[in-house]
Amino acid sequence: MSFQTAHDDHHRTAGFSLLELSLVLIIITLLMGTVLRGENLMDEGRLHRLALDQAAVATAVQSYVRLYHFFPGDDPKARERWPGAINGDGDGRILLLSPEETQAWNHLILSHLFVPKSISNGYPQHILGGNFRLIHHAARLPGVTLCMEDLLSLQAMAFDNRHDDGDGREGRIRNPGPSLNTNDTAPWPIEGERVTICVAL
Repeated sequence: MSFQTAHDDHHRTAGFSLLELSLVLIIITLLMGTVLRGENLMDEGRLHRLALDQAAVATAVQSYVRLYHFFPGDDPKARERWPGAINGDGDGRILLLSPEETQAWNHLILSHLFVPKSISNGYPQHILGGNFRLIHHAARLPGVTLCMEDLLSLQAMAFDNRHDDGDGREGRIRNPGPSLNTNDTAPWPIEGERVTICVAL
């Protein structure tokens, strides 16, 4: 074998051709697109499930009010219906971090109007892992509101865009800010933060 032939063979086997590199890049792009599309579908599914769970809680609360004429947690006659239940004060409000806030879920469960899939520290959890909360006038919304904690900001924005006006400061779906302060609202952050969604019931 001549020196030139050996040199040519070395060049042919030393690396990938431009065509081979192009094919590899196309395959990687297609795979990434498939993975991202799958993640999008999973997010879509979770947001759809979150909306169904939110509607189920809203229906349970409204049914409780129709049946018993008080909000769950605020019900002053709960112990008469279910021995061991704790009565509320009947003032028409569920205040943030009050005993009535956790009792609201107990009243709903005892009434068989709502069956949570999981509970953490007295609060049922939604599909994205955060807590459901029932709070009076959260985010300047009227009456008792349902809040869903610990969503990614992009999930919260997508939920608001799909089910309301997309503005965290207005409409029936709002961002109460970082501390569930009942007087504040805030726009949805663009990315990187965990936020709470509050919905008028």
